[in-house]
Amino acid sequence: MFHPDGRGLSVYVFKSLTIEYNGRPVNTHRGSTKVIQLLLLLLLSGGDGVPKHALVSAIYGQEEEGWADYNQYVNNLIYRLKKLLTEWEMDGATVEISRSICYFRADFPVTVDALEFRRKSLEALASEDDGRLAALEEAFQMYTDTFLEEFSTDLWVIQRKREIRKLYFRVTEALGEGYRASGSLNRARNIYHQAAVWFPFESFRLREMDCLIGLNDYEGAYALYTDIRQSYAGAMEVMPEREIQKRLAIVEKRLGHSARTLPEIVAFLRTNARTGAFYCHYAVFVSFCQILARLAERSGRPLSLMLCTWTDGGGIETGR
Repeated sequence: MFHPDGRGLSVYVFKSLTIEYNGRPVNTHRGSTKVIQLLLLLLLSGGDGVPKHALVSAIYGQEEEGWADYNQYVNNLIYRLKKLLTEWEMDGATVEISRSICYFRADFPVTVDALEFRRKSLEALASEDDGRLAALEEAFQMYTDTFLEEFSTDLWVIQRKREIRKLYFRVTEALGEGYRASGSLNRARNIYHQAAVWFPFESFRLREMDCLIGLNDYEGAYALYTDIRQSYAGAMEVMPEREIQKRLAIVEKRLGHSARTLPEIVAFLRTNARTGAFYCHYAVFVSFCQILARLAERSGRPLSLMLCTWTDGGGIETGR
């Protein structure tokens, strides 16, 4: 609930659509899909209104030159929306038309979470004072990538979601860079990690890897590299090899100079299930082969990959 006193209209379009009036949820199923779409389009305009021909294009999928045939349909939707507002007991709320532009009017506060995210994001990005990072963090935490899932296939929703996503990328980049510049690598890493949950194939995981390297957590950086490679392989996406190899070279160099005890090596090699080559995941096996291929190319000498099974003195497999 946006308003401390509970008064007004609060609309949540991130995740599932939820509308609250004076602190209580309203039943959006009372209205038809197109009536609810009309309401959302007007609310998301932020008071600027929406031309009737744009409403026709968004709701009915008609191009501008054919909108006149659907003008009556829009008028009918507006009538039904006004009736729905009455059923919701939203006294003081209505739809007005001025010069073929439709507006949602209300004499009480109206707040939409996506518009609040946009407002706070733009204010934070423009800020230069000491509270900039805190403002960026607040905007960052508001975002989810599940925008109006009920209408996810509608073109106007796809376009609006793309606009919000671009703004989220700007906020994430500014926040991550701000934390890194201030030396808060753990905070920056958490930001990139959270963003990568929504966008695993953007650059956020590489930047998370940068933070781990900066924190001297080379084991964590290598584990993240392995996870990145498996994710790309599973989704059959093209991995940014050049960028990730730069980071991997740093990690391998650091790990290559670190000594390990035999129990540590055994624990590193052990896997829970004996499936696939090396008793490990296929993607990990591929990574081993690629590493050997790079070593052979750099050294100019042929390298071999030996597959073996550990046994005790009597030839019985130890399971290690």
